[in-house]
Amino acid sequence: MPRPSKRIGRGSDSMLEELVSQIDQHSSQSLAADTVPTGFPSLDKVLAGGMRQKDLIVLAGDVGSGKSALALEIGIRAAAAQTPTLYLSGEMSPDRVLERALAIQGRSSIDDLRQGRLDDATLMNAVLEIRLGRKWNFR
Repeated sequence: MPRPSKRIGRGSDSMLEELVSQIDQHSSQSLAADTVPTGFPSLDKVLAGGMRQKDLIVLAGDVGSGKSALALEIGIRAAAAQTPTLYLSGEMSPDRVLERALAIQGRSSIDDLRQGRLDDATLMNAVLEIRLGRKWNFR
C-alpha cells in the first residue's frame, strides 16, 4: 500500500515564497548583504560569492596542508575589504599568527622570514601591510 504524500504546511509555503522573492530581487552579479568574499575568486565561486553570516565553514585537510594559512589569508583579505575580522587560533600564539601574517603579506616563506633571508624592501612592505591591517579592524 503506497504511503500518503506529505504536504508542506502553509508556513513553509510562505517561507518558500519569501525566499524566491529575495532571490528574484538580486541580480546575478550582486551578492547578498550578508556575504563576505574570501578574496579567492575560485573559492568565492564555490561558496556562491563568499562566506555568509551565520554559516559554519569547516576547513579540513592533512597536517601541514595549509588550513591555518588559508584561514589567515581569508581573514587578512576580508579585513582589507573593511569587514571586521577576528582570527582565533587554538594552536598558535599571537606572535606566531603575526609571523605568518608577515610571511603572507611579504609573499615569502615562513622559513625565509624566521632565518632573516628577506630583503629590506620585502620586509618593510610586509610590516606596512600588517600595520595597515590594524586599521582594517583585523584582530
